[in-house]
Order: sequence, then C-alpha cells, then structure tokens
Amino acid sequence: MLAKITSKNQLTLPKSVTQAVGATEYFDVEARAGQIILTPVRIQRGDAVRAKLAELNLTDDDMATAVAWARAPQAAPAIAAEPVPAYAASPCQAQKGGWQEASAQSMSAPVRVVLDTNVVLSALVFGGGLAGQVRRAWQQGVLLPLASTATVQELVRVLAYPKFRLSQLEQNELLADHLPYTETVRIPQPTPRVPECRDVLDAPFMHLAVAGRAQVLVSGDCDLLAIAAEFERASGCPILAMDTFLSIH
Repeated sequence: MLAKITSKNQLTLPKSVTQAVGATEYFDVEARAGQIILTPVRIQRGDAVRAKLAELNLTDDDMATAVAWARAPQAAPAIAAEPVPAYAASPCQAQKGGWQEASAQSMSAPVRVVLDTNVVLSALVFGGGLAGQVRRAWQQGVLLPLASTATVQELVRVLAYPKFRLSQLEQNELLADHLPYTETVRIPQPTPRVPECRDVLDAPFMHLAVAGRAQVLVSGDCDLLAIAAEFERASGCPILAMDTFLSIH
C-alpha cells in the first residue's frame, strides 16, 4: 500500500489504515532502520497545562500548601453544591484480606479508591513520577476514583491557588483529566460514623470511602495516616500513602 509525500512533507494516509487505528489526531513519529514508524497517541487535555506548571518548579510542599490555602476560611470563593447522581451504597464492612483480596477476586474490575485532594492535585500537576502513575492508572481504568460533592468542591478551590497562575480554562482542562473518570457517590445523612481526625476537613474523604465502599483510601495527609489502623478496623478500608499503594498495587 503506497502513500505519497508532497513537496511540503505532507503525507496522506490511506483510509483503510486510519480506520484500522481508529479516530486519532496525533501520531508519534520515529525513524527506525530506514523506516518511518507512526504510532497513534492520545494527547491528554491537561498536558499543556502541566508543561506550564513545570516551569514553576513546583514541589510536593507546594501541593500541601495549596490544599491548606484552599481550606483556609475565605481563601477562595464558596462554590455552590451541585447535585450528584444518586448512588445506592451502604457502609463497607470489614473484610479479611482487605482490598488486596477483593482485587484478587476480580482481576478485571478497577480498584475502587478514594484519593485525597493532595494526591489528585499532584497527579494533575506533575507529568511523571508516582503521581503521574496514579493519573495514568485511573485513565486506563485500573483505578476507579470515587468523588463526592465535598471532595470535588475542595479540588476546584485548590486549583485556584494563586501560585499556580491558572486561568479558568486551564483549571477546567485539568479537571477534564480527572472528573470524567470518577464515580460520584451521594453521602447519606447523617454521615457515616468515622474516627475523629485532628483536621475535621479530612472527614469527607473517610465518609466517601465508607459510603462508596472504597477498597483503599490513598492519602499524603499525616492526620489521616495517623488514624489509618483505627479507620481500617472500623470500615475495612485501609489508608495508605501513595508510594505504599503503588508498591502493593
């Protein structure tokens, strides 16, 4: 099958070839052993925003500071609660073997996971590293992140952190790399009983884990990690740091 290259280096691919690979706008181009190799690639909507943020030399400490800023009174405009689709769920029960056993029982099913704001923010901001692995895992369907009105509101607020210098459009591009991959969970009232945490603003993530039957809660928050054992005894859901979660998973 022949394809002709023009004087302007433009190449028209045969229709049968493009149909075989599906709808693709971009290709990775590589010259190998005298051949030109075209590999279809999917450009993430947030890639350009991540490239811009990389120029700011942001660190994990900046992520923690941004979350603290978003939680401070009057740090950002209040966001009206938006209804989320109803999700029939009841508190998860303690299970022998924890989330690893549940995953083994259904290898094809994504891991139901609650990612705290610090983890999601790092995954959206950093292109590579452990955080990048987490983002690719939810985009590939390996993880199913759970979301509630409260957790999404905090994520929206934190993206407005002044040091990030993100326009509303850029904030939306990052959200588009996450929210479509989440499953929304309606938190019942009264909220599920969970252990007391030093920072009351961590409670929504535990409520979400219980109501959404999460298999694991991934967090970089010292306050949540400090009560991990107590929370797992009460709910059957472990709280793990990102590096520990990825090493096990």
